[in-house]
Amino acid sequence: MDFSPHDTGKFLSGGNDGLTMIWEPVPGGWNVGSESAFQGHESSIEDVQWKRTGAGAASTFAACSSDGSYRVWDVRETSRKKSALHVPDAHNGTDVNVLSWSPLVGELLVTGGDDGAFKIWDTRNVKAGPMANFLWHRKPITSVD
Repeated sequence: MDFSPHDTGKFLSGGNDGLTMIWEPVPGGWNVGSESAFQGHESSIEDVQWKRTGAGAASTFAACSSDGSYRVWDVRETSRKKSALHVPDAHNGTDVNVLSWSPLVGELLVTGGDDGAFKIWDTRNVKAGPMANFLWHRKPITSVD
């Protein structure tokens, strides 16, 4: 889960069902519903994070999954089934365990996978592949920041 740095009390959660949900505080509880679920991943959500800075930061988040992909969503998009960005094989066929947006350069995202690599992506040009690929670990990456 990740609390929004832009809206007090609002947070994201990802589930084993491959859905990402936005929770918003309302008097007496939380506003969340299956109709607001973001769909697209084919397996469990491993990590979610709101974009920290840059264009569209208040409405953009990323999610990664054990299906080997990461996706970037814009909550202003009316279809919850279509992500703004989809990188289907981010870590060579292995789980993508964690991700984190750069706090300084809003379009940069780092991912870590079961392949032991962490990669830096420029979300404006993912077709070029990762900007940097660090394969320094022999075991899965379980935390990035």
